[in-house]
Amino acid sequence: MLRLCIGWHFFKEGAKKLNDPQFSSSSFLLQAKGPLAEFFKGKVADRDGAERLNQEQIEQRWDHYRNQAADHYGFDDRQRKKAEAIFKTRKKQLAWYFDQNREDIDVYFKEVARLAAAKHDEQTSQSKLGGLRESRVPFQKSWIDDKERELRGTAAPWLNALSQLDQDFQLELYNLATPEQRAGGVFAMENPAKMPIDTVVTYLTFSVGVLLILGLFTRVAALGGVGFLAMVIATQPPWIADAAPTYNQFVELAALLVLAAVGAGRYAGLDFFIPSFCCRCCGRSTQSPQTQETNA
Repeated sequence: MLRLCIGWHFFKEGAKKLNDPQFSSSSFLLQAKGPLAEFFKGKVADRDGAERLNQEQIEQRWDHYRNQAADHYGFDDRQRKKAEAIFKTRKKQLAWYFDQNREDIDVYFKEVARLAAAKHDEQTSQSKLGGLRESRVPFQKSWIDDKERELRGTAAPWLNALSQLDQDFQLELYNLATPEQRAGGVFAMENPAKMPIDTVVTYLTFSVGVLLILGLFTRVAALGGVGFLAMVIATQPPWIADAAPTYNQFVELAALLVLAAVGAGRYAGLDFFIPSFCCRCCGRSTQSPQTQETNA
């Protein structure tokens, strides 16, 4: 029962991520706290939105996507011309959006540069602790954390709006295709914020769920789940005052260790058949030594 319950939980979480092309663990990683916080935050692609808030790079990405989508759907000359017209219209819309927000975006990036300088100063302070510098470090750390949250909140509406423009552009080109050309579904645009860790997390959680439900390679699957949950807990260490609670993850991690220890897949799971399969495959007898001696 424990194996099935935890397996279903992992399976549902993994399936949800598989079905969401926009899934990103960036918001989760950016909220990391504790001694490993900077390590986790450093894994975030386009952390400050420098690429996603760059008009020229967005236009280049759209142009590249237009050509890719035309090849993917198999557009004819007429459809390619319409796709180019859509692209030009979207460029004007994008230019208008940046004209309306350019001053605020410029101020935002100046604050990002100020934050980077403060982080460098904090690292220098920590390497030269003593006297006045020692008293400055806690204040610097608090200011940096507050500033990061403030800047994430500032950039979020722009990033969401531009992400919506990306989706609208993709959908418009999709609607340009014939029903036969749409058979493969929407051709997704490359996401600058997409990270390798997103793919790892998606397939890890999904695979752990499937294997636990089937009771196949249960020990390996359980330890894989332990590793994932340990990473989640490491982003929010329980001894940090303002860390998010991770009690649920601790309980599930402990339960997975139990499943790994007892080999739970042998009970109403496919692991029950593995020993006999290995014996047949390797040519070893399944009889006990006493039985073999009697037969001899």
